[in-house]
Amino acid sequence: MRIEYLYRYPVKGLTAEALEQTEVETGGAIPWDRDFALAQGYSGFDPANPTWLPKWNFLCQMKHARAALLFSVFDPGSKILRIRAPDGSGIEANPMTPAGRERIGGFLAAYMAEEARGQPTFHYIPGHVFRDQ
Repeated sequence: MRIEYLYRYPVKGLTAEALEQTEVETGGAIPWDRDFALAQGYSGFDPANPTWLPKWNFLCQMKHARAALLFSVFDPGSKILRIRAPDGSGIEANPMTPAGRERIGGFLAAYMAEEARGQPTFHYIPGHVFRDQ
């Protein structure tokens, strides 16, 4: 099998990152692919019992066209997520910490403005992947 392009999406619904290489364990996923997500306030997502939900329960370009204008990059070494909006505003925070997730969620909710439903929350749950089925 030949793979010509390899991408990961650290934040479900935001921009992809091109990878030169990666290692995947048998039965595993690309490291840091869709490990983070912004759940809409009405999503019903329970971080104590994370289960699959359809993509429209989260920030997704299918329902939130403005999300395509955001540029994001995650550095696994420093654990810093950087998100930039077209107007130059942005956020740099560690999504592995509750304070970092709160800051990122606040930035994304403000950016989404009227497209946000309820109080969106930004999630990272070790071992859970926010994939489409």
